[in-house]
Amino acid sequence: MILERTNAYRPIAGRLRLALSRSGTREVHDLFSGAGGPWPSLVRLFESEGASPIEVFLTDKFLNISKCGNGDTAGDKRIHFIADPVDATVIPECLQGFRTIFSSFHHLTPE
Repeated sequence: MILERTNAYRPIAGRLRLALSRSGTREVHDLFSGAGGPWPSLVRLFESEGASPIEVFLTDKFLNISKCGNGDTAGDKRIHFIADPVDATVIPECLQGFRTIFSSFHHLTPE
């Protein structure tokens, strides 16, 4: 809630839009998503600023499906979750697209 209310990820939005444009994809695979992180607010911000629509797929080894709802997050039809566990250190080949990680490095060992 704090991240949503404070718009803490707004400063990265412009760089994300530029990176997505350069990558040539409109599909984002967010790793270590938990319950969705910044994506509900980022998708709304992108749309309010006239950016091209994107599809966001939330992944996690232990995804919090109860927080994600029935296949979408916070009513946003552009945000989906992948119900199968995804280990961010061994990403399946089928998950092609732009990848993001937010506030999750504490889950990784230094190695």
